[in-house]
Amino acid sequence: MSTWFFDELVKFYFEAFPWFPILFAPIALLYLYFWFWLIYSWFKPAMFFRKQTKNSLPQKIKLVFQFTTKGGNPEIVAREIFHILHSKLDPNLYQILVATENRQDMVVLKEIFPHVKNLNFTVVPSDYQTPRNSGLKSRNLQYAIEAFHKKLDYQESTYIVHFDEESVIPSQYIEVLYQEINRGYYNQQDILCGPINYPLEYTKASFWSRGVENHRLFIVPEAAMGCLTQLPKQGYGSNMAVQASMEIAVGWNIGQCEEYPIIAEDILFLLLAKAKGAKLGWHGVLMLEQPALTVEQSYRQRYRWVFGILQQSLAVLKNFPETKKLSFWKLKYMIFQFG
Repeated sequence: MSTWFFDELVKFYFEAFPWFPILFAPIALLYLYFWFWLIYSWFKPAMFFRKQTKNSLPQKIKLVFQFTTKGGNPEIVAREIFHILHSKLDPNLYQILVATENRQDMVVLKEIFPHVKNLNFTVVPSDYQTPRNSGLKSRNLQYAIEAFHKKLDYQESTYIVHFDEESVIPSQYIEVLYQEINRGYYNQQDILCGPINYPLEYTKASFWSRGVENHRLFIVPEAAMGCLTQLPKQGYGSNMAVQASMEIAVGWNIGQCEEYPIIAEDILFLLLAKAKGAKLGWHGVLMLEQPALTVEQSYRQRYRWVFGILQQSLAVLKNFPETKKLSFWKLKYMIFQFG
């Protein structure tokens, strides 16, 4: 019965839509392309996922672990702070920054970690505006630059590691992350990205949401090659380490598009960084995050991605003439591959 139904369905599509094979062919080729990278990663897993570091270099850098949050979930942020504090990484080599819009987060986290001296906070004032009137997450990120990062003593040798509020890197890999970013510093890499997977609260997600998240690891090898070849194919709102001097120079003062806040601030930041000559790298340490739990959340998430790409494409062409330094082909590639 099922075989007959499938045959009739295919027959219907080919009769009703003669151009159906033309549409199906590029989709099939795209999946073959992703399968190639997935199989390739099985044979060279250390190229894309780093669980240990060999031949450690002298420690030259410091890290700022930055959690950027709208606020209201300090216990979730505390989960990763525990991982950082229980890692083997020397506390003198890092600072923790919680960039929040909710002052109560600072109160709660100070109660949870009363004796942690390198825990810092920036709380965005309600009347704060960037020169270009940036909104949403970019407003918070820009305030963190002005209130904290510009005061760092060694901006050239400090990297800001970006986390969302639910992001987790297990404590046993924090030191590996440091060593890989330290290696990137020796290789003069300004921005290093890493893989993200979505197992947190996975069993609470709907069947549909679990299904659409399962393919996300397929794009990790391609994303890594994109960074290593200086042609990033996606934005990195988290698990991205940025040299402090580069983040200050580029900034998150990205403004608006047709009076609406820009959603895809991460890919726009990469475009502007590339226009300033930033060199990309891949640190390979896996970050764990939470998937969308419902069908509605999955739809809204992907709507934001598509709308954000269209939005920031207009913003690049209209507001950032410096991106003309990038070749037209590279600019188009970076924008539409992410979409």
